[in-house]
Amino acid sequence: MAVLAPGGRVLANHEYVDRLEHSYRPLLEEFFGEAIPEEKFWNPDKILCVDDVQISEFTRQRCDKAAAMQLVFEDWVAHVLRYLIEKTGSNHLVWSGGCALNCRASLTLLEHFNQDFYRRLDQGTGREERTLHIWVPPTPNDAGGPAGAAFALAFQAWPQPEVVGSSGGAGLGVPSLPPAWPLPHAFLCGQGPSLAEVDQALKGHSDVKSMRLELGEDDLADFMAYVISHDGVMGIFQGAAEIGPRALGHRTILANPVNPQTLEVLNSRVKLRERVRPIAPMVTLEAAQAMWHLEPGASDSSYDAYRYMVQCVRAKPLAQEKVPAVVHVDGTSRIQLVRESDGLVHKYLKRMGVRCGVEVSVNTSLNVGSPIVQTPEQAIGSLLKSAGMHAILLVADNGIPTLVYGTADDGKLKDGGRQLLQWLDEWRGQSRGG
Repeated sequence: MAVLAPGGRVLANHEYVDRLEHSYRPLLEEFFGEAIPEEKFWNPDKILCVDDVQISEFTRQRCDKAAAMQLVFEDWVAHVLRYLIEKTGSNHLVWSGGCALNCRASLTLLEHFNQDFYRRLDQGTGREERTLHIWVPPTPNDAGGPAGAAFALAFQAWPQPEVVGSSGGAGLGVPSLPPAWPLPHAFLCGQGPSLAEVDQALKGHSDVKSMRLELGEDDLADFMAYVISHDGVMGIFQGAAEIGPRALGHRTILANPVNPQTLEVLNSRVKLRERVRPIAPMVTLEAAQAMWHLEPGASDSSYDAYRYMVQCVRAKPLAQEKVPAVVHVDGTSRIQLVRESDGLVHKYLKRMGVRCGVEVSVNTSLNVGSPIVQTPEQAIGSLLKSAGMHAILLVADNGIPTLVYGTADDGKLKDGGRQLLQWLDEWRGQSRGG
């Protein structure tokens, strides 16, 4: 199946490669269309032609087939889960692997295996009311599996309370841990940038300007909310990086959820991606409870799936009215619930409540045509690639923020920072007046 090439490289043995020259290929092409040419294979725009979705019948057929596959997938998962529930009587599901990232399917399971389902299942048993609880790890894909395995091994090897104080436990010099460990920061990896690293990233960039913002966390949060409430678009790079296929406020682009045009602006000018791609909100608990239907089976005392964007929820009419930019066409949102422990982001959302009337913000990953950024240099690169991002905030590990903006002025989308500096002056004037 493989051969060892000169230099130690392992290559596929072409004698064993199956080119799909089989009798079932015509059937596949009849259903899915002709095979994708190699030059288009890694570009989803070229594959789906999603920008032609309203005018191309061919593209519409592909979208219909994708929707049908989603429905079949949801039905299949529900069928398997129903069998397991009937065999075990359990109402707890741990779901991992790439399929668990299908948050729309998770919502279907929570809605289907609800209190009514379990009431019928438990009829005559005397059990209390219950519903399905789904535990989707923060990073259920291949990147999270090894971390979870290491975490499980550490739990097994760590001295438990009953052995601490004995010769074995005391000799390790480590504190005991509770039998159940909460996951307050399951999405964080590594450390934030130092101020020196921020300065080093800025050196050699004549196409950006920067300034230190001598602001405390409260004032910085209010300035961020002021810019976003005026339809500004700002990236934030702070602290340790997120693990997993989403941003959670540490490598994030912020935008106004109230303006229905925000989706178009982000996709066409900022992220430079397909127009049909939805955007997600970050919200406080109070805003989430008021604007979305939170499923009780998505959280418990030690874990809340809504903190990690591995569940989606149905929007209430209030959300569709107040924050249309972050409600998908199917009436759902993939929310991130932000708690007080995430200081700057939570304070920013509270100030959004003052500035915009909703403790909600657009939250999309800080990247433009690349994986989510991991360094200040990469963050600056995304700012320069984008045509619609006004600035990025690079927050050093000592809490000092640096505001960075591009100097290019094309007379259209890029203005050399004029609008941003105007907002900064206006905000400072308001702050002094207050």
